[in-house]
Parts: sequence; structure tokens; C-alpha cells
Amino acid sequence: MFMSKGDKIQAPGFTILVVSDGSANCTAIGRQLAAEEYRICWSTGVADALIHARDDLPDLIILAADASVRGGGDAIRQLRALPPPAGRVPVLACAAQRHGAEALYAAGFDGDLPLADDSALVLATIAPWNPVDTLAGVERLTAIFGAPDMTALVARFRSQLAEAVQGLDIATDRDVAHRIAGLAGTLGFERVGASWLALSEGQETVRDAVRRDARVALHAIDRAGHVRRHP
Repeated sequence: MFMSKGDKIQAPGFTILVVSDGSANCTAIGRQLAAEEYRICWSTGVADALIHARDDLPDLIILAADASVRGGGDAIRQLRALPPPAGRVPVLACAAQRHGAEALYAAGFDGDLPLADDSALVLATIAPWNPVDTLAGVERLTAIFGAPDMTALVARFRSQLAEAVQGLDIATDRDVAHRIAGLAGTLGFERVGASWLALSEGQETVRDAVRRDARVALHAIDRAGHVRRHP
């Protein structure tokens, strides 16, 4: 999974797939992000989005979702059905109204975006989903301990992190959160370590950040070694 010394994951920049489907709000957000020099792929329908998700391996998908949050929606189901790592790309809903976290997660989304007219809030919401350098700590340790050992350690961590994220929908287990924080810190996943440590200390307001940081790390691990086709 991970590289020998001198190799690099081929994932420059922060690539975002915007599936606008005719949504003016979603298109406006995509243009705002393009102006900030994010790497943007555009799609206007599900079929095209599936091709981009599979071939371009974006780091994040923004999906026009006015009708799909409550009912699930065809697009999100088809995106999630793609084989990994494409099917595990974080997806944010772009809708005319904000939805509660519970409804978003139940529909298969990882979060949502504010309206395009609040550009500062849009950029602030997008920024923490940036996966660039997520594996920098792992790469440093790989250079010291070698790829086989680090691959095994990160694979175990990935399994435990994924299980812990699923557990968030049931209850907060502070012991589990503390263990994840410790493992993340040891392996160099700094953001995961910080947010999960806060959760372990009883800060329930960080739950969305905990889930977000975990999803970014999980996808970074899943796509390590996969070469992206540059848009």
C-alpha cells in the first residue's frame, strides 16, 4: 500500500468533483473554488460523475442534492456503489437548504455546504476536507521503518478507525476515542488525533469534525498508491 523511500503518492493539489446537475447554487460554489485555485472537475449528470469519480479519483465530491438528502437519491447510491477507492470519496451535499447531520449521514453524505452567497463560509467549510499532506507523517515513518511494517500498522489503524466511525452513530465511547487518538498521533495523523482526543475528553461539539477528519484519513489511506488521471 505504502511506498518505499523516495516514492510519492501521485495526488498533487486538492481535486474536487462538482456534480452541479443544473443547480445554480452548486455551479456558483464550484466557480468560487476554482477561483481559489482548487483543482475542479465538472459533471452535469450521474453517468458523467461516475466516470470522473472512477478515473480522476477526486479527493472530494460536491453533489447537487436538493431532492436526495431525505430520500437517499440515485446519484449518491451509485457513487457509493463504485469499487474502492472511488466509492469511498467523501461527498458533500449542495442544496438550497441546510439539513441536519443525522439526515445527511443516513442518506450517505458526509456533510453539506452553505449557500454560495456566503463565500467565506463555503471556503471555511471546504478547507478541512483538504487531504494534502494527510499521509506526510506516514511517509516520514515509512522512510525510517520501511514500507512492509508501516503498511501493516496503517492497515490495522484503518480498520479500527472505520469501526470507530460506525460506532459514532450509536454512542460516544470515550475509551475507543482515546485509543484512536493515541494511534493516530503515533502514526502521524495529527488532525485525527486532535479531534478524537477532544471527543474522548467529553467535547461533544467536535463530533462532526471527528467524523470529517476520519473520512479524510480513511480515503487518503484507501487511495494511496493509486495514480490519478490529471484533469
